[in-house]
Amino acid sequence: MTVSNSTGKECLVVEVVAAHNLMPKDGEGSSSPFVEIEFENQRLRTQVKYKDLNPVRNLKFKKWGPNLLQKSIKAQISD
Repeated sequence: MTVSNSTGKECLVVEVVAAHNLMPKDGEGSSSPFVEIEFENQRLRTQVKYKDLNPVRNLKFKKWGPNLLQKSIKAQISD
């Protein structure tokens, strides 16, 4: 989502809300997931949710700048 303001800059908002029914990754039938977001040579990472196959995050990342709609963003859930 982007929002423009009167200075011509845009705001990119990335919301990490929740994941459901993740695949177990350890021998105990669980997972310890986290989310990584890459944007403009920056890497943001959430905290690890230990032993949780249905983690809830409710986090927001904001980035202001020009021409944000023309740039790429990568988000990945890892264990």
